[in-house]
Amino acid sequence: MAIFAAFGVIVALATELFWLIVPVVAIALALAIVIGNQKLDIQAGIRELTYENQAGLLVYSDSPLWKSHIEAEWLPRIGSRMAILNWSERRNWDRSDPYVRLFNGCFGGDQENYNPVAVLLRKNRRPMIFRFYPPFKHAKFGRREELEHMERKMFAIVDAAERGPE
Repeated sequence: MAIFAAFGVIVALATELFWLIVPVVAIALALAIVIGNQKLDIQAGIRELTYENQAGLLVYSDSPLWKSHIEAEWLPRIGSRMAILNWSERRNWDRSDPYVRLFNGCFGGDQENYNPVAVLLRKNRRPMIFRFYPPFKHAKFGRREELEHMERKMFAIVDAAERGPE
């Protein structure tokens, strides 16, 4: 954003269109605030997950495409090792909840392929995000390989988090 603002100011000065300085700086400032808030939301969620000793956050909905599979196959295996949000109940979510903040920080503006999603913590690294929407769509038409592969990867990370650093 600083580079964008500096470039805009240089262009405004070089072209003597001084009125450009105000909107360029305003846009850069607005972007900085939005990105800063997203980072704060993500960090709040990560802190809470770490404090609660959880491997990550799982968000899914009541869609018939995946609800029964997640509840029968994933939830018994995950147990209390992950925080869970139901997207279908989002109207009742508390915006100050750290898990809701984490979800909104990661996906607030991205309305595609985010549900179901697992956000998994990894020590000293960025969280790993698994977007399960495409694999569930493919599985609906008999192509289960991608779903099974992503599930194996997700469970490997969740299991490794429980064992701790090796």
